[in-house]
Amino acid sequence: MVDQLCRLMIGREDRILSLAAPIHPGGPARNQGRMIGTGFVGGKAAGMLLARQILLMDRNFEWRKHLERHDSFFVGSDVYYSYIVHNGW
Repeated sequence: MVDQLCRLMIGREDRILSLAAPIHPGGPARNQGRMIGTGFVGGKAAGMLLARQILLMDRNFEWRKHLERHDSFFVGSDVYYSYIVHNGW
């Protein structure tokens, strides 16, 4: 299920998915509720999510004390494409 969520939210590129593999398995599932629409979230959003999870996995430093609360929402690519079509672009 985690693999499928990663493929739906991040993409199908094996190189990027290999970065997501060691990340906490609940990460994509927690962020699914913060999606607006469907489709990929894009490289920048995926990179932000991956970077945050990597920092939180670091046992040498207490990142939770220094990172801001995660309050981002992610617009799926299908919403963007619908906007383009709806406006005749």
